[in-house]
Amino acid sequence: MSRDDTIWPRLIALVETLPTQGISRVLGSQVVTRETDLVLDLGLAGDDAFEFMERYAALFGVERGDFDLSNYFEAEGLWLLPSLRKHKPKMKITLGVLELAAQEGEWRSANLCQLSSSSDGAVD
Repeated sequence: MSRDDTIWPRLIALVETLPTQGISRVLGSQVVTRETDLVLDLGLAGDDAFEFMERYAALFGVERGDFDLSNYFEAEGLWLLPSLRKHKPKMKITLGVLELAAQEGEWRSANLCQLSSSSDGAVD
């Protein structure tokens, strides 16, 4: 895996385009790191998550591999009736995971999970 120093700043710029009005509105004064969670910290779900991941894959040339949106994000809607939700996401998705997938060029869940657990989340 080769390290591309342009991935991280481009990833942050992409996150700034989120419909949640960017990191500064979502996180306030919190520092964005590779540990920033797309679901818990950035509030991505449903159509917004799908569109974000499509833009991400196109921008960084990441092949779909075994990526399954439902493994990472909840569906939109039904927030008023949480008992009707079908399932909760099974896997954590962080900015660090997105960076690793961009470096790899393909989404391979097992590999990304293993690599992300060994990273420290620090921002270079």
